[in-house]
Amino acid sequence: MTRTPIDPYATLRVGRGASPAQVARAYHRLAKELHPDLRGDATGDRMREVNAAWEILSDPDKRAAWDRGQPVVAAGAHWTPASAGVRSDSVGSSTEWAPERRPRRYAAYPPRPRPGERRLTDSPWLAGAVALAAIVAILVGAGIFSVGDRRTLADRFEGFQAQVPVPFLNRAVAGTAIRFTFGLGGFEGYDLLADGSPASRYYPCENGAPGPADVQAAVDATSSSFAYYPTNHSYTYIWKTEASWAGSCRELIFTFRDASSRRVLFDFRGPLP
Repeated sequence: MTRTPIDPYATLRVGRGASPAQVARAYHRLAKELHPDLRGDATGDRMREVNAAWEILSDPDKRAAWDRGQPVVAAGAHWTPASAGVRSDSVGSSTEWAPERRPRRYAAYPPRPRPGERRLTDSPWLAGAVALAAIVAILVGAGIFSVGDRRTLADRFEGFQAQVPVPFLNRAVAGTAIRFTFGLGGFEGYDLLADGSPASRYYPCENGAPGPADVQAAVDATSSSFAYYPTNHSYTYIWKTEASWAGSCRELIFTFRDASSRRVLFDFRGPLP
């Protein structure tokens, strides 16, 4: 079956350089306008032409063949381009249709106030309240940050892992080396301790409370040392005690660089090593 040649571009009312998206929009618009449910059978022939044009222009191969002047099968029939370089439809010569333009959107502005009209935003009380709320928010935020800044290193101290806190006495053997492991929530630098810290001094044994019966484990060390271990985010201090402290109690004070401190008590009234 051979039909009268049609121009698919003119049928869909698009230009020859129309993009696939523009072709699709034009087809869907015409399909709604010519649908038999809305217009009846009177638009049947026209709708078949629109479907054939859409079949040609939506298929890149068929569209390219049509543009080269070759016959194309569409809607079950052979559609043959006109012999002239410019194809024509049933109305007349083809027309290069301008691409569809979308309506321009403009910003919506509130209506201008009428003469003598006052708005809520014109109230000086409202402006003052907004300014006061902003000032209060700034002061509250500054207060929160300042409270955080006032926390000392001793406040962030997480405790000794192997020693009980004051007022309990930790039993130890004079002359041995004792390991202290503690954390402060992360690395605080190698200058964490103040100069000369930690330092020990005599402590009256009767002022302390009895601690665990276990004796502090000794480590193999000949001198005191201080280090940080990033694997467990903790500091380690090795304390080399003196054999002359046997029979007494002592207080070891860790003074941090911000002058805050933590201390731990030891009872050396056990036997010598």
